[in-house]
Amino acid sequence: MYKIGINTSFLCKPYTGIGQVTTNVLREIMTRKNFVIGGKSIPSCEITFFLYIDEDVSFFDTALFKKHGGARFVPRKVSFWYKRNDLLRKWIFERFLLPHLAKKDQVDVCISLYQSSTVFPWWSKIFHLMVVHDIIPEILPEYRATARKRFFWKKIQRGIRLADRIVAVSHYTKQDIRTHYDLGDEKILVASIDVDPVFSQPIKQSNISSVRHHYALPKKYFFYAGGLEVRKNIRNVLYAYKSLLDKESLSETFPDFVISGTLLPHLKPLIVDVEALVHELDIEKRVHIVGNIPQNDLPVFYAEAFCFVFPSLYEGFGMPVLEAMRSGTPVITTKKTSLTEVGGEAVLYCDGTKKDILRAMEEMIYNPHMRKDLSRRGMEQSKLFSWKRFVDTLIGGVSIR
Repeated sequence: MYKIGINTSFLCKPYTGIGQVTTNVLREIMTRKNFVIGGKSIPSCEITFFLYIDEDVSFFDTALFKKHGGARFVPRKVSFWYKRNDLLRKWIFERFLLPHLAKKDQVDVCISLYQSSTVFPWWSKIFHLMVVHDIIPEILPEYRATARKRFFWKKIQRGIRLADRIVAVSHYTKQDIRTHYDLGDEKILVASIDVDPVFSQPIKQSNISSVRHHYALPKKYFFYAGGLEVRKNIRNVLYAYKSLLDKESLSETFPDFVISGTLLPHLKPLIVDVEALVHELDIEKRVHIVGNIPQNDLPVFYAEAFCFVFPSLYEGFGMPVLEAMRSGTPVITTKKTSLTEVGGEAVLYCDGTKKDILRAMEEMIYNPHMRKDLSRRGMEQSKLFSWKRFVDTLIGGVSIR
């Protein structure tokens, strides 16, 4: 009998990128009837998965986790006295409590589904595989501006270096890891993630009508989602849109702009105050800020959008681009970092400057044939990504000592 532990703590944050990865990896694992580990096919009935979480284990009682291919799943709630949801609590869970419980459960392998501070001593004989989505604090110092953030990032650096194997979600992230941590090729695998299956399901007209009415969506709109961080380049998007409005007709048929995201003041200066900027640019009548969108409503926002605009300056992968392509929505993005790996030849690229974002938006407006072609190519490009292939690499990358 093989025992595999998985850090599933992000199940309590299902609308984050890592939360979606956690949910969909578990969904895929639970349907498997066999796994290939170290080149050997192992029936699911011979594997027990221990699912470690520092929140309520009722997450595992949902219909999402009812179907499975024969493996045994054991939820493990990691309880401790420190209740505040901050970096200190996260570090205690990752570095001490999870390894302690994994050792107690005598797991052969532990999988961290995100870059973490978890470290297993060599004598534990637990093989540690870590998924690394990005190393943003290493690249952008503003993400480690406080003493607490610098402390925590040093612990994550150590976790990455000491993991037995790394799975990077893009070739760009792999190169970042190699550059900054001097790790060899043989230690780092690359496996692209996918998006939630909800983006592949047909949308009922009644759902479209309901979502449009609930959010008072304009008839025609550009759409932006994916966070309000400075690195996402939303500031230049709004400046470009302002220039577009100044140049073009202000008729009712001209696209408005819909922005998803919630302003979190405690994250300044890492985020853009979009409400203040929209007011400053005097474009409140054409820009609609809708806050965080529930996952079940999000496909409608993409599918009904005239175009998705995401000219980010740094991504470890770029999940919003893939969500838009899967929804059949033409995309404007940049060639920066990992985004070309996601978009391929199926998106319209810009350099991220105000001038070039404006140029790309105008192309979308005045070239309907290109927009239709990008929609078709985007849907084809999105088929290159699957949770099955990701889990094949993930589980195939572990080693039973």
